[in-house]
Amino acid sequence: MKRDLIGLYLLLTLVEATLSRRSCSSSLLETSCPQCCAMLFSSTMCRLDEVNDVLKIRENGSGVLGAIWDDAPKAVIVRNGCLLETWDWKNQTGPKRAFGLDGYKVFKLERHAFESRISSVRCTCRNPPPTSTKTPSSVDETLWVLEEEDSIADENDDANSTYIEI
Repeated sequence: MKRDLIGLYLLLTLVEATLSRRSCSSSLLETSCPQCCAMLFSSTMCRLDEVNDVLKIRENGSGVLGAIWDDAPKAVIVRNGCLLETWDWKNQTGPKRAFGLDGYKVFKLERHAFESRISSVRCTCRNPPPTSTKTPSSVDETLWVLEEEDSIADENDDANSTYIEI
């Protein structure tokens, strides 16, 4: 009985590890946000199931992450041909790291000594991702990225803004 429980535990641990590795892949950007330059995740497993788990950044997006996302990102996915620049301090100052340009990439920030240190970002692309716009009837700000003015959706955005459809 004890041996069966240990075997079951090991099997479940292996399945969970396999799923978590698969869930944080570069295809996640293409399937869940084809218009995005990059996506930031609050978990190293790149979960999309919770509202505050992902922050989507449009091409030429630049700004301060804000109170909810300040120092929260644990992983990023950057589109092929795009460069995500991140800063430890607000207003794009302080220690800086750059991710991307050479293919879809998943970066676990703990491996780059930048986990829980991102406060501001800028994302630029050589070849812009495709865009389409619409004004949503009900807006979940964390799942939409502004096309004009702001580059990061936050709680101050209103439902009359123009958004990139995700």
